[in-house]
Amino acid sequence: VCARRFQQLTDRVDAAVRDVEDPIEALRAGSSAYIAFGLENPEHYRILFMQKPILTPEQWKDLRISSTSGFNGLESRTEAAVAAGAILGDPHQIAVAIWQMSHGIVSLMITKPKWGWDEVNDMTKHLIGTYLQGISSGR
Repeated sequence: VCARRFQQLTDRVDAAVRDVEDPIEALRAGSSAYIAFGLENPEHYRILFMQKPILTPEQWKDLRISSTSGFNGLESRTEAAVAAGAILGDPHQIAVAIWQMSHGIVSLMITKPKWGWDEVNDMTKHLIGTYLQGISSGR
């Protein structure tokens, strides 16, 4: 079940970025797709990313998370954005930060649904967009 859900997440993000040529827009589109998947599948997302480490089966320990969670694709898109001169910095660190922000949005909205959040697309654009603007090369 976990393998299928991880694959669905990866497929969803891949489909969202497939035809996006601008590297910054690809990062935004991928983050939006990741967040949408998590919010549309809250219980699966909890199982995949928000359970106690002791409950994680051995084959899903942290070392496999990069290949199963779509992180490798995010890192590749980040490398492409750096190579294109669109953003500056270490691609791995940037990818980790984008994943942390995306996960934060999903996990908070799942666990505190009545808090009074802004519309999810507005939050995503603001958080991810502001971060990407901050590390932009100014092109």
